[in-house]
Amino acid sequence: MSIAKTVFALVALAGLLMSSATGAVADSGFDSKDCPAQAFPVPVKVTERPVVYVHGWTASAKDTAMGKAKDALATAMGPGYSVMLFDYGWASIEWAAEPRIRTCLAEYIQAAGKAFAAAGGDGKVLAIGHSMGGVGIRATAGILQAQGDGGRLAGVVTLGTPHQGSPWGGSPEAGFLEELKRDFNDGSEPYVPPSGSSAQVCLGWPLPAQCDAVPYLPPSVPIATIGTQITIRRELFDLPFSLGAPVDIPLPGDTIVPAPSANGYDGSAAGKMPPGTLIDQQTIACPENSGYLAQILLGESANSHDPARSALALVFTLPSVMKDAFAMDDLVAGKLTLSDAPLLYAGSKSKCFHGNLPNYGTAVSKAAEDLKRMAAPFTAAAPVTPAPPAAAPPPAAAPSQPPASPAGKQNDGALTLCSTYEAMSSSEKYAVIARIATEHKWKNQGPSYLKLGQYSADLYCETHSPDAQVGRIDTG
Repeated sequence: MSIAKTVFALVALAGLLMSSATGAVADSGFDSKDCPAQAFPVPVKVTERPVVYVHGWTASAKDTAMGKAKDALATAMGPGYSVMLFDYGWASIEWAAEPRIRTCLAEYIQAAGKAFAAAGGDGKVLAIGHSMGGVGIRATAGILQAQGDGGRLAGVVTLGTPHQGSPWGGSPEAGFLEELKRDFNDGSEPYVPPSGSSAQVCLGWPLPAQCDAVPYLPPSVPIATIGTQITIRRELFDLPFSLGAPVDIPLPGDTIVPAPSANGYDGSAAGKMPPGTLIDQQTIACPENSGYLAQILLGESANSHDPARSALALVFTLPSVMKDAFAMDDLVAGKLTLSDAPLLYAGSKSKCFHGNLPNYGTAVSKAAEDLKRMAAPFTAAAPVTPAPPAAAPPPAAAPSQPPASPAGKQNDGALTLCSTYEAMSSSEKYAVIARIATEHKWKNQGPSYLKLGQYSADLYCETHSPDAQVGRIDTG
């Protein structure tokens, strides 16, 4: 594919990738049981506060970029939050407020909240939408409220969501570039929506008459909006380079969604915005270089020993600068024309480009900060494992021989021993005598002391002569 074709193709793709913040929310009778299986279903047990991430137009939760976006947000959120990906890749070229998308998203959010409540949480769910995903969340909030579950959402953050449309919406230039993209691809990439589709039409602003406005979120749900502003600075050898043309060229926000639209929640729906619900809005500035230096270096790389070739590259750079002056006039007027293609292509390489926002560190950190302001982290306590039943106490040991009495004194322990001794077997008697010998620390540790003890006990129990017997046992 030629460089020109690549430029047009990327601009077409970029211009039509995501969508706006308005769309149909009328009831349609779509049943949630008809929702396709999710690529990442809600876990059976949700022990941390759910954060449902909704991707944008033409994307899918199964995309590598969205997997990285989920991990980046989870890291920024920290413990106590569980980031989940809602997938509508099966309908991502449709308007996100379409009935089947908003109905399936509502079911997903409710499932996450109920699983969280079952684990001991408060059942409230945070949501973040990139681009058209923000449109889907707003439309879904209307369904939840109609079902009496308007408090299910704890808060919403939108990232590059065109709340007040995009200059690409329904424009002839966008349609022309779309056709170019169709000509350049091999038909295997179904991510360019057809001309006249609801997604393309409703991306326009002011909102076309055939598109119903997405309402504001319920008064109990706070929202924060984030957008970016890419500015291309003409530089030659790291110095401003204009030749009479403007040095700094502001693109339409992230090249797809102007910053005033990304932060245009207030005024994006009929009526007045519920007071106090818009808690934050931020535009992240993203200055980028124009790349004229790269053009000169390209000429030098072809023949580094040929100053004439480097001079020729510089000559070809000058018309490019002048052409940018015309493109600047179009952008200031809010129009997109083919003359803007090179600038928009340069903008698509920015970290702040529309499609890069979910993985742009500054935007991710800001989104996490806003989400954490809306709802505190929560981690369910680990289940307590019951202690095993206490072991039965060991059987009482046979009474031991009490300390020896002074010579000539009665030893009551010997009488007690005699009362139980008669009922013992020979082995039991032997064990008792061994214990008595040990407790009295008899010096003779050989077999003779056991025999002596056995004889003494037998003799005592036969003669009932306590004084004599005690003396024999005590002295061994």
